[in-house]
Amino acid sequence: MYCLFGLFFVHTVLSSTISISWQNHHSQTDIERIIGRVVERCPDISYAYYLTTGRTTTTQNGNRLFVIAFGRHANASEREFKYIANMHGDEVVGRELLIRLAVYLCDEFISQNAFIHRLVNRTRIHILPSMNPDGWEIAASNKDFHEFGRGNSKRVDLNRDFPDLAKKFYRNLRNGGPLDHLQPDEIDVEKVNLDDVKMKFLCAQIFKSPSDFLDRVLYYVAI
Repeated sequence: MYCLFGLFFVHTVLSSTISISWQNHHSQTDIERIIGRVVERCPDISYAYYLTTGRTTTTQNGNRLFVIAFGRHANASEREFKYIANMHGDEVVGRELLIRLAVYLCDEFISQNAFIHRLVNRTRIHILPSMNPDGWEIAASNKDFHEFGRGNSKRVDLNRDFPDLAKKFYRNLRNGGPLDHLQPDEIDVEKVNLDDVKMKFLCAQIFKSPSDFLDRVLYYVAI
């Protein structure tokens, strides 16, 4: 049931009581500002954090991977969900939808929406609007060039550069082994993947371009 939430919310986030202009794409600074306002408005059910690994806290161009999480309780029994967008810098639909989703969850909780109350009482939802803020900045400054900014600042396609999870990556990550072939943003997201067992993520969704809008990964974890 809860996994389907990521599929139908796009029909319900077109209005908001938080005054935000939806006429233009939002920069990384805008994302942090909007998320900050959401947390101020709904401090009892939301908090913000950056993805870090201890080796790096920013992307190559100095951006941070900014996440907002919703959930009333912080304990090991919570069902964890994560929604990620903008893996390709030139794919902005998911990025904008996840910004709206964060605003929508806060607004609807305040409006006493029974379904949203049930979600935040029984789950914790982590939202990363942009996995590739460097690529977005490149794409936004070169609007006339198709797929310009698709990769990160080093022109690496983040969707193609993740390691095989069955190989040695997790062992190296746990033991401090080499991860130098990975981009900083990939290391951060993989650190979250490593924590999945501890955090009991049941569902992960990556929102991509309209042609292949949704990638979904299910985690079969006993609850």
